[in-house]
Amino acid sequence: MEKPYIIILLLSILYLVNAATKVQVEDLFNGLYKGDIFAGYLQTAIKGNEYFYIYMPAQNKDANAPIMLWLNGGPGCSSLFGLLGEIGPVTSDNFANEFKVNDYSWNKEVNLLVIEQPGGVGFSHTSNPKFNWTDEIMGENLLAGIKDFLQEFGLQGKDFYVSGESYAGVYIPYLTKYIFNDNSTEKVNLKGVLIGNGLTYFETDSGRSMAEFGFWHGMISLETFRAFEEHCLHLPDELHPEKNNNTKESNDNFYPRNVTHKCNEIRNIIRNNLWGSDIYGIYRLCPKGEQINENNPLYYNSQLSYRKTIRQKLIRNILKNKNLNLKDDIEEEINIWPEGCDEDLFFDKFLNNEKIKTKLQVNS
Repeated sequence: MEKPYIIILLLSILYLVNAATKVQVEDLFNGLYKGDIFAGYLQTAIKGNEYFYIYMPAQNKDANAPIMLWLNGGPGCSSLFGLLGEIGPVTSDNFANEFKVNDYSWNKEVNLLVIEQPGGVGFSHTSNPKFNWTDEIMGENLLAGIKDFLQEFGLQGKDFYVSGESYAGVYIPYLTKYIFNDNSTEKVNLKGVLIGNGLTYFETDSGRSMAEFGFWHGMISLETFRAFEEHCLHLPDELHPEKNNNTKESNDNFYPRNVTHKCNEIRNIIRNNLWGSDIYGIYRLCPKGEQINENNPLYYNSQLSYRKTIRQKLIRNILKNKNLNLKDDIEEEINIWPEGCDEDLFFDKFLNNEKIKTKLQVNS
């Protein structure tokens, strides 16, 4: 008689380990929002990877309201930034440093689900910080997390939509592929997808689009744009890994050796023309002091870390290619992108506040 009891106990432990967690969050926004807010962790297909989520049921209380998943891109950006800055019931304008009620919140009509993924992003966990995430693995694990959410809230079979922006233009197609190919009895009832400002291919959607966007919005002259077309149209994105599987180190090889000195001169002109503007909202100027503000340690340190990473990649490349000039190429590449004010630290400070983390019950 002992064995059945032992087996039942083990099965119970496995269920506890693999089930989603759920907590009802109380007064996250100091009285600005009275609706229900839930948060917790979702289990994925990889042991030790847990995705943090926030769920806000529809304000209209419609039992037939669909579920809308929101994903920010990056890759590596927290989806909570889209929730707090764009689509949630309480948002904050850029650099306003305070929340306000959003009259156009998406969860007025839909059950809004926001997930931080893949593992290691935001409050989400990964058992291996050096895990090599790919878009395929991301899609598989995100689907597992969604199923875990639907089971936890008893929402299986409800109409489901997927939305997102930027690199979610890659996330979403991979996720939907896994949903379509899923033959399990717990299939997600996908009804549609929404991709805003989606990135699909680095070579066209990153470096080149910056020049085109600046030109068509009157920030770059016709002369500069024509020079860019003449000298830089060969240019893949300088931060995009080379698609060359012939060597084991192919993922560490980046493109700067293909960038000519003339092309970099033109890109520096473009950079200078964009200087001082928020590239996510070009008609508003950066607040004073937002550009590499040494008095703001969060922003300043993130910039130092970013530049250090680029410098290390470039040094590796340049040492492999003796015909390149070490100093000139490093300095040119590091100074390409505009140091605008696209990072609003208000959300960083809010989410890193110990009282907020306690309310969300995150394991940071």
